[in-house]
Amino acid sequence: MRDVQEGFSKVGAAHLLAVSGLHVAIVAAFVYLLCRLLRVPPRPAVWIMMGAVLFYGLIVVPATPALRAVALCLIFGSGLLQRRTGDRLQTLAITCCAMLLYHPLDLYSAGFQLSFGTVYGLLVYSPHITRWVAAVEDPHLKIARSFRPPTFPQRTWLRAKRMLLDYFAFGMIAWLISAPLVATHFNQLNPWAIVSGLSLFPLVVLGVIGGMAKLVFSALCPGLSTLWAMASLVPINGIEHLIHWLSKLPGADIPMAAPPLWGVLLFYCLLALPLLPVKLPSLRRCLQAAPVAACAMALGLPFLFGAAPRPAPDNDTRITLLAIGAGQIAVIELSSGDVSLIDDGSSSLTD
Repeated sequence: MRDVQEGFSKVGAAHLLAVSGLHVAIVAAFVYLLCRLLRVPPRPAVWIMMGAVLFYGLIVVPATPALRAVALCLIFGSGLLQRRTGDRLQTLAITCCAMLLYHPLDLYSAGFQLSFGTVYGLLVYSPHITRWVAAVEDPHLKIARSFRPPTFPQRTWLRAKRMLLDYFAFGMIAWLISAPLVATHFNQLNPWAIVSGLSLFPLVVLGVIGGMAKLVFSALCPGLSTLWAMASLVPINGIEHLIHWLSKLPGADIPMAAPPLWGVLLFYCLLALPLLPVKLPSLRRCLQAAPVAACAMALGLPFLFGAAPRPAPDNDTRITLLAIGAGQIAVIELSSGDVSLIDDGSSSLTD
């Protein structure tokens, strides 16, 4: 798994591999859609969806991101069962408060900041993104379709194009919001993250659904468990080949120094400027251009704050850990100038 994790991290798609809200949302949406296609009433379908999500949360590796996502999904399902009006920001706030009451120090963790920060940004900007995508289409074509409705292939093509534009816009916002946090916590910048996410997402969806289906079908028919496992490996093999190709793109992994706090705050202030209630048209247009400056700032982070972490002073001891796939190598540089190399990995017990 280490090679797979490093590949996802290098192409800027580590969020697709982590067991978090994306995986839980895929499972919940697939189970609910399957129930509705089988004509299960809405309330029992929600109960089945919540049970599937809880089952998924119990069988995956116990981690805080999975717990956050399962809690958010269960709170959302409880609101549906009680026929409550859904408010996405309120649901996110309840989950955030519950997680911080359970473990307050999560506030400083990279996973907590990336999860809640990115989702909050998407919720705030989603109405603006939807209007922007709708404005891309020619208004004359909209009027023409009102007189002559499109055929089924044309409707399918229009819906697919709209979904693709929406996904690209949401991916752009998610990358913008997470870029300073990724640079701060992981000293990394990947300008190809949006392309990688768009390319890998369909295969990840098939992989997650195939993995859940393999568990269910193997329990129902154990004699064919090998067949279910081989079928679930098809999208996984596609992911491996695509990761290998994406990692060869130029600039796929740019190491950089962590930006200072003032730089991160300036970046998010630029993103928030278009949300200010300004009535003057000229000033509003200027504020709407602020995200463009934030995008340029995100792409220029290595040039603004250094392309690599600063080396340690000459009079300090420096330890560099090198991942080699099956283990780790430690390079220890002492203040006297001596260098020691320690091999900390082994591929078997005899080694």
